[in-house]
Amino acid sequence: SVVTKGGLVVPKLDLTNLTKPMKEWTEQEVRDVLDIFRKFDANGDGEIDAAEWATLCEALSITASLQDADTCVKDGKIDPKEFFAFYVGCTVPEAQHAFEQHSDLFSAAMVVKYLLEEPAPTGLSAEQVNYDAITADSVGTIGEIFTKLDADGDGHLDSSELQKLITELQSWPFDAEKFFSDYDKNGPPDGKIDLREFRWYIAQWAITSSETDDPKGPVPGARKALPGVLADFLEIANKIQ
Repeated sequence: SVVTKGGLVVPKLDLTNLTKPMKEWTEQEVRDVLDIFRKFDANGDGEIDAAEWATLCEALSITASLQDADTCVKDGKIDPKEFFAFYVGCTVPEAQHAFEQHSDLFSAAMVVKYLLEEPAPTGLSAEQVNYDAITADSVGTIGEIFTKLDADGDGHLDSSELQKLITELQSWPFDAEKFFSDYDKNGPPDGKIDLREFRWYIAQWAITSSETDDPKGPVPGARKALPGVLADFLEIANKIQ
């Protein structure tokens, strides 16, 4: 019991087991916030630095310091999770709940940084250079699809994970040997597809879908076709996840 200043004796409550409804966000709401994050991540490194933060604050008429949002890692930059918590104004437990509910979206938002930190591939063919150009502005969305398909979370897509996708995409059987021969080319063949190789595969779908014979090459038409291709891939990834 607890005695108040007025002499009233009240029972001391154990609040540790009490719960209240946790604020939740839909997948679309989370995606919308992360889309804002990507727009102001000017150099595409998966973080918002001081200069990018200043641009964001001016554009959105926000009065806040970088430190106001840099609440988790405290490294002078804002990652997607920190930005989400700041932008929606939620509590730390609510933010953590959102991270757990939509871990694939937050992983996709971070995948740009990891990709950029990889050593740049050398000796790319002209075809692979085109693939990179076609998908350069869509790495975040491709990363989201990739993480949804990566069932074991090892950062690669193996034959069984790819088969689920490709069976939905095409009417003929998945030929794993041919697929890996065509796309397992970012470094020594390892029988798995990494994110860059997956970008190449999606780029080829965009080229095929563009159905244009542009004298400037396949890149312009494929870039126009890419949003539709990504929408199809994302729908399938959500279905088989």
